[in-house]
Amino acid sequence: MSHFCVAVATKKKDIEEVDRLLKPYWEELEVEPYKDEDGDETTYNPNSKWDWYSIGGRYNHWLITDKDNTDTFDDGQLGLFGGVSDGTVEGHPELKRVNAARIKDIKFDMIGGNYNKALREWELIVEEQEPQNEEEQEIVKWSLYKPSYYVEQYGTKEEYARQESMFTTWAFVNEEGWAEQGEMGFWAMHNATKDSRLDFIEKLNEYIKSPEHQEEYLWIIDCHI
Repeated sequence: MSHFCVAVATKKKDIEEVDRLLKPYWEELEVEPYKDEDGDETTYNPNSKWDWYSIGGRYNHWLITDKDNTDTFDDGQLGLFGGVSDGTVEGHPELKRVNAARIKDIKFDMIGGNYNKALREWELIVEEQEPQNEEEQEIVKWSLYKPSYYVEQYGTKEEYARQESMFTTWAFVNEEGWAEQGEMGFWAMHNATKDSRLDFIEKLNEYIKSPEHQEEYLWIIDCHI
């Protein structure tokens, strides 16, 4: 089973709009009968990406905006193994964390990962340097992939840190459809490549910086498959 983060862009601050945009990719959605690759008739959704989702979830309150911004969606379901429950931003009492806000109001530069921390993660996981403290031991302990995976996906330590420090999600949905780094399967296995990952991240960042999309709402969704 896998959880992955999906950003959904809507014209209105309406949960029903989120559901409408995600529904075509629901695994339980039955479609008109067709022949599968084995020649058998089926109504299984060939575009399925998820079997259930929640607002926020493991990524609860991931977005950051001004504390006095009321044009947001703050509610959500806190994930079992992640997410922020109280909506505060450590060291920034003037800010808050939310699950949806207008793109123009989101502090994207504060959401990406830490560049130097990502460099250290590479040193620990790929270069297999010795952990210096308990936090670094946990990074190694919970690493999902082998060192070769990081080299295949990112090439260099610097490129890994660059991508990790940018705002990104695994997938993105708007009126035009579904885009993703790669197809997600069970147990976080996927078919993303170095090129598909980079292409997605760059296009997502182009989208959120584009003047024509600034009034749209961006939602953070925890999808499961």
